[in-house]
Amino acid sequence: PVVFGILFGPAGAWGSGIGNVIGDFFGTLGPGSFFGFFGNFFYAFCAYQIWDHLFDGYRFNWSESKKIQWKTVIMITILYFFVSGFFTCCYLKNIVTMSKSIFIIINIITILIYIIILTALWGYVGYYFLTIIVASCACSFIISWGVELLRLYPYAFLAPIITVNNILMASVLGPLLLAIIYSRVDNWGLLWKEIMELELKSKTTRSKLAAIIIVISVISGLVLGILISSGVYDFKPFQFAEGTKGNLVIIVLLPFLLLFLIGVALI
Repeated sequence: PVVFGILFGPAGAWGSGIGNVIGDFFGTLGPGSFFGFFGNFFYAFCAYQIWDHLFDGYRFNWSESKKIQWKTVIMITILYFFVSGFFTCCYLKNIVTMSKSIFIIINIITILIYIIILTALWGYVGYYFLTIIVASCACSFIISWGVELLRLYPYAFLAPIITVNNILMASVLGPLLLAIIYSRVDNWGLLWKEIMELELKSKTTRSKLAAIIIVISVISGLVLGILISSGVYDFKPFQFAEGTKGNLVIIVLLPFLLLFLIGVALI
């Protein structure tokens, strides 16, 4: 979906949403498919909006494919340590006597270091990884909130699974696919900017602000939902499958969902 969003824009978003529903027909079709459609729609939609408005729609070149291969390997390694580091903090929280503030600070520092490494050292590869993180959080946020609303699974159980799965899959396949096919799609005139007969909007302060609102709303909502559903500070490693289901998560996350939709509308 991330590659579809960057290449084909709104059409890629619709394709991702419809494709998810078609996949559900092979055994998992149910009430949750409604939110699965919108989750995967915004998975691709956020990718193309963030890429276009925050990172100015970077255009890949075939000549960069050689560089991207080893950079991708390193970025996946860093991502592995980032994910494993988060759960390590969860273990330390229960093995070692740590205050709540130290537990939160360690995770925040880990995230900040990861973001700094991405943007400072890896250029457009880092921009891509930040894009898939935001898009994956948006997908997970919407689907997990909807499933919580339907009382199917606890938010804290589903949200981490969807987020990590989306990030890892897009990290492994996305950069290589873009490096290989982007120039070809561009030469064939199939990029969404070339097909849609729309006046391209300049990157105004409003559009960048809207993109920032999207980033803040989905990441904050996702993290807050996991903390609330898992019992906030009583979170233990792999205890998230026992998360609570209730109105608290739905009500608290509703403003973040509305803020996300406002950001989408402003763009």
